[in-house]
Amino acid sequence: MQRRSVLFGGLLALLAGCSGNWEVAYDNGVNAAVSKGWNVTSVVSVAPASLTVSNANTFAPNADIVWHGEPFGDRRAQAAKILKEGITQGSSGLKGPRDVTILSNLRHFHSVTPLSLSQAPGAVHNIRFTVQVVDSKTLQQEYNVSEIGTLDLGHSIVLKFMLE
Repeated sequence: MQRRSVLFGGLLALLAGCSGNWEVAYDNGVNAAVSKGWNVTSVVSVAPASLTVSNANTFAPNADIVWHGEPFGDRRAQAAKILKEGITQGSSGLKGPRDVTILSNLRHFHSVTPLSLSQAPGAVHNIRFTVQVVDSKTLQQEYNVSEIGTLDLGHSIVLKFMLE
């Protein structure tokens, strides 16, 4: 019993130390005054080959991409697809006069592992990416965001901040 208490206390201390990094933040979101003039015609999402991948079922695997929501496969491609779907869905209400393409570059994709979900149900996904918006016809840059972060408790990412 005493050993179990020590292990549980150590686990809580570990989680408390990590919890400072887990927050919902759109610090660098897209300016709504700008995005309301856009009509998104295309979304391109890239997960660079330089990103490390882990399939470890631990609380916080040391890798750039951690994803357990699909069968084993190309985790970079899976994460890029999720990001593309989220941006596409999140920008679907933009019906302005200017046709634009959104280019997104994945920087960090930490999904909740099965272990962390079972032991810490309040755990969240942590996704960081950059966005560049270009004119669909001229490819001239319209807007650049250095880094956007988002967390989501479900498995789909809807980037509604673009519509606000």
